[in-house]
Amino acid sequence: MQDGVSAVGFHQITSWLNIKKETYLKTNTKQKKCAEIM
Repeated sequence: MQDGVSAVGFHQITSWLNIKKETYLKTNTKQKKCAEIM
């Protein structure tokens, strides 16, 4: 039972981290483009 719970929690954390990483990469790319224009 506990293994199933931790597996679900781990999956949620992984998904959340992937979303944070994608958001960071998108904003980072925008900042780089702005810097290149400057």
